[in-house]
Amino acid sequence: MTVQSLDSNATPVVYEPPQVIAGETPLRTACSPPSGAIFQLGLTTVTCSTTDAVARTDACTFTVTVTPPPKLSATTFMAFGNSITEGKNAFSTAVSDNYPANLRAMLAARYTTQTITVLNKGLGGEHTPEGSDRLETELDAARPDALLLEEGVNDLLGGDPSKVVQVVDGLRDMVQKAKSRGVRVFLATLIPARAGGTPPRGDGPLLLIPVANAQIRLLAQSEGVTLVDLYEGFAGSPDPYIDVDGLHPNELGYRKIAETFFNAIKATMEGPLSPASFGLVRNMPTAAFPFEGVR
Repeated sequence: MTVQSLDSNATPVVYEPPQVIAGETPLRTACSPPSGAIFQLGLTTVTCSTTDAVARTDACTFTVTVTPPPKLSATTFMAFGNSITEGKNAFSTAVSDNYPANLRAMLAARYTTQTITVLNKGLGGEHTPEGSDRLETELDAARPDALLLEEGVNDLLGGDPSKVVQVVDGLRDMVQKAKSRGVRVFLATLIPARAGGTPPRGDGPLLLIPVANAQIRLLAQSEGVTLVDLYEGFAGSPDPYIDVDGLHPNELGYRKIAETFFNAIKATMEGPLSPASFGLVRNMPTAAFPFEGVR
């Protein structure tokens, strides 16, 4: 069995007693270390032995692995973008369960020995040229370890295909500004939209989003930054994640964005949990024993 320490120290471990097959009762079973004992970090072998009423004995072993809590190589994240980062719904009302808030809760729940900060620097209605200008000030003021960049759909609201180039150029400029300051970048694709919303905000960018996303994926590769593919996280579909306006996420959508960023952060910034020996789990063998043994 594997148990995670909450504070990188030794921890008590409770395990089920071994199963004894057959034998003459009463049976006496003892394990060392016993269930409930303090186990050190790493792998410990537990030996359990049983004696029956006619003094037949046998033993089995299993391992208990205690791992330290996971840690991130960064603790201060800045979520930067438009109203989707800011956390607005279809009616331009800011919601409390926005994606940065959800993400901070997810990170705090996993990385219990670290203080995680997720700054929400979303600004509704922003286009990428404006965002590029604003980003410098925000980066210099906050000095985050990592930038979570979601921007560009407002450039496409008019349905003008030429604006895809503006989106990619603006994102490239923002990525390079962050990299020049030593900030790790997580670059998001645009989420799906739906036509015919109330009000109909998704109509203009609907067909341009996949085109822009193809360029954003190439941009992440060429700049060597982490791609957070929100579009694929939504399975390329607005349902059930997009609000009635066809553009902004609903509660499920904001949580999905947070989960997608969380998975990218965990995959790229989480340090090794333990030495190579950690994580080995061995089943207790069935012993060759006159009364069939212990397991």
